[in-house]
Amino acid sequence: MNKISIREHYPYTREHAPSSTLNASAKDLSVWMVYFLNSLQGSSRAAYQNMITPSFSPYPYIGLGFQLYDVHSKKAIGHYGGDKGFRSFLMMIPEQNIGIVLLANCDYNEDFRQEIVYEIASLIIR
Repeated sequence: MNKISIREHYPYTREHAPSSTLNASAKDLSVWMVYFLNSLQGSSRAAYQNMITPSFSPYPYIGLGFQLYDVHSKKAIGHYGGDKGFRSFLMMIPEQNIGIVLLANCDYNEDFRQEIVYEIASLIIR
């Protein structure tokens, strides 16, 4: 049986520090999404088009720092996150002014983020 042990240093794995270790609550991420979506409302159409256009040819689902998704023919942007013991998924559908954040305590072999977030998005898309 595995024993739970308390780490002396947080976060759990320092090898990801340069690319991750953003620690935020659901409230923090929600406030950020509202600000971001409101900022897009005032942005030029060209700036938004650049954001949802694939940036790297070998990775057609990445655009200007966001991963690109399609939800019922609506363009969505967001990002997965996670490390040992937790997973996250932030998705925004700017043309609908919708933002969804999912935070979960689970491990690498328990990845259910897409199913939950896509289902929620499907319920609230207009």
